[in-house]
Amino acid sequence: MPPHRRPEIKGGVYHPAMPGRRKLNLTCGNCQLVCHPDKEERKRRHRLLTRSGVVVQHPDGSLEAVSPEMAERHLAEMSPERRACYAEVAG
Repeated sequence: MPPHRRPEIKGGVYHPAMPGRRKLNLTCGNCQLVCHPDKEERKRRHRLLTRSGVVVQHPDGSLEAVSPEMAERHLAEMSPERRACYAEVAG
């Protein structure tokens, strides 16, 4: 597993600001989807984004969009050590 403990995602680019010449994968960019000059449209887009589902990462590094309920099950099935890479774990 990579030094940052999450499975490596295929692809990515080398970024000069990343220490150790690691590849950088951009997995978000949601601000570009939400941004709009009209406040009501921004609110609508934000609502869609925050209530539509979750992206989970599988052990092989692949990503999948799932419902929030499926994401909860996905996290619950992980060991506490692995879950700590993605969520706060009480301990």
